[in-house]
Amino acid sequence: MAQKSGTLVPVWFFSPEGFTPVALDEDPAARAERFADLINALYPQVSPEEKLQLVASTELLVHSLIEEGAVYLASFMYSLEDGAACSGMVTALMVDGPPPGGASFAERVVQQVPERFPGDRVDAGVVSLPAGKAALITRDVIGPSPVTLLSPDAPVEPEVQRQLEAYLPFPDGSAYLQIAIGTSDLDYWPDLLPMFGGFLAGISFTPHVAASHTSRSTPAATDRWARKEFG
Repeated sequence: MAQKSGTLVPVWFFSPEGFTPVALDEDPAARAERFADLINALYPQVSPEEKLQLVASTELLVHSLIEEGAVYLASFMYSLEDGAACSGMVTALMVDGPPPGGASFAERVVQQVPERFPGDRVDAGVVSLPAGKAALITRDVIGPSPVTLLSPDAPVEPEVQRQLEAYLPFPDGSAYLQIAIGTSDLDYWPDLLPMFGGFLAGISFTPHVAASHTSRSTPAATDRWARKEFG
C-alpha cells in the first residue's frame, strides 16, 4: 500500500525489473546517504563538492514531490541489445478532486489537452487499464541537463525529455493519480513501451489484484498489450 505524507493510501504499484523505487517514508538522511553511494559508483571521477550538490538537489526534488502528493517514485535503468543503456524516472502523485464535467474523467482530461499545452505536439487518448479507464498523454518536455548539476560551471544546456503521462481516477472519485514516466533517451522510446505498459497494468486499487499481477510472469503478454495500447 502506498503512502502520502505518512498516511496510507489504498493503491498498490508493481515495479518491473529494472525499477528502483524510492522509499518515500525513509529517513531523509539515510536516503541521501544511499544516493551518495550510488553517485560514487556511477560517477567516481566527479569531485566531492559536485556529488554533494547532486545529492542535495535530488533530495530537494524528492521532498518537493512528497509535498505535491507523491505516492510512488522510482528510477529505471535498462541495458539494450545494442549495448546502450537508457534510464529515466517515474512519479505518481495523488491529486484530490477530479475536474468537473459531463464526460468520463479520462475523456475530460483528453479534451483539456489543447488548453493545457497550447502549441505543443501532444498525443493523447483514452486507454483501458486493469484498474480502470485512464487518459494517456505523450509530450516532450524541455529542461536543464543533469550535466548542469554535476558540473555547475558548465553552460546550461537544454535537454529534451519524452514523457508519458497517465491520469487514473480512484474508484470513489475523490482523487486521481497523475503518473509521469520520462526519459531523455529518445532513440529508445519504442523499446521502453512494453515496460511502461507493464508498470501501468500493475497499478491496482485492490491488494489481491496487485499481488496476483506481481506473482505471475507474463513478459510476452505484457509486451503485446503495451504494443497494442501504446502503438
